[in-house]
Amino acid sequence: MTLQGIIILIVIIFIIVIIVKDKLNKRFIKEKFEDSNIIVFGKKGSGKDLLFQLVINLRKKKHYSNIVYNKKTEIICIDQLSVSPNTYELAIQGKFIVVPKIFEESTDAYISDGGIFLPSQYDHQLDRQFPSFPIFYALSRHLYKSNIHINTQSLTRVWKKIREQADGYFKTAGVINFGPWLFLRVRYYDKYETAEANMSPLASRFMNKYARAEADQYLAMHGLIKDMFVFIPKKSIHYSTRYFHDVFFGLPAPVRGAGKKKLVSGESKKEESK
Repeated sequence: MTLQGIIILIVIIFIIVIIVKDKLNKRFIKEKFEDSNIIVFGKKGSGKDLLFQLVINLRKKKHYSNIVYNKKTEIICIDQLSVSPNTYELAIQGKFIVVPKIFEESTDAYISDGGIFLPSQYDHQLDRQFPSFPIFYALSRHLYKSNIHINTQSLTRVWKKIREQADGYFKTAGVINFGPWLFLRVRYYDKYETAEANMSPLASRFMNKYARAEADQYLAMHGLIKDMFVFIPKKSIHYSTRYFHDVFFGLPAPVRGAGKKKLVSGESKKEESK
């Protein structure tokens, strides 16, 4: 085989490996969202809503949210996620109050900017004013066979009763423009303490005969930590990265590069996610 042929073969193998890895990573992410209450956290522009969009596209189901992700989004107010007037006190006493069932079965909710709408600096106030929300969150699988997913810039910015009851955590690490695709890097944690500490996976040590035992010990202490990447076609992105511009100002956001007076709603939807 010629050198050119070897190079072509290596490139083909590399592309196949990337495609397979991308598919496996998407399957892993989809399954975690299907099985668990997930919190996604990461800096501004790191891809939090983009990850939500990916999962919503993969699942192809109706969903509830406080922003629009696609035609299957039903907008709700966050305080609807409740079994009010039931509280922990009433539950402890076994004095349950029957409430109407308002959501569809097996329909998840996605809350964007949870650090703004459920802020940890108001933990005590949230405890007093919305005592039924944490009950709904913890029992969402019992109540509706569904999950509630939240994204936030900082994990500790979300209401304590919520962030410590989540089943898994994804940290978004950045978005790269790649032609017709966006390349998103994410890290998964299954323990809150590990996610809060921003720990990294254990580095591979192929030549270390103790590597397997070390990896098992690391897993036992810190839980699963998994780095991965996914490719997302830009044409599959349907949410506006400036949705709350419309909500708070009552005006569509300005188009990038357009004059200050030109306002067009939704034109920013394919920019990099927040």
